[in-house]
Amino acid sequence: MIEDVLKLLKGEQDLTLHIQQMSNQIASLERENELRLERYQRLKSKIDRLNAVKSLFLYIQDPSIDESSSSYSNDFLEKMIKASHS
Repeated sequence: MIEDVLKLLKGEQDLTLHIQQMSNQIASLERENELRLERYQRLKSKIDRLNAVKSLFLYIQDPSIDESSSSYSNDFLEKMIKASHS
């Protein structure tokens, strides 16, 4: 009977250790995901800026460009042009 209790306690200790290890793994994965999300947001911001520059160049080359073919409206592009001349 004492051996059964000792086995049960040992099993609980093993389970507690396993739960702690899993908790540490989860925390590590959460940190990795946060870093990936930050990197994704930085890259998305860079892509958005590059797309704005691309649209601006297209607009400069041909001001009559159809607004629907550009991801930015002509008003937005005109504001960017004015800001760049200031």
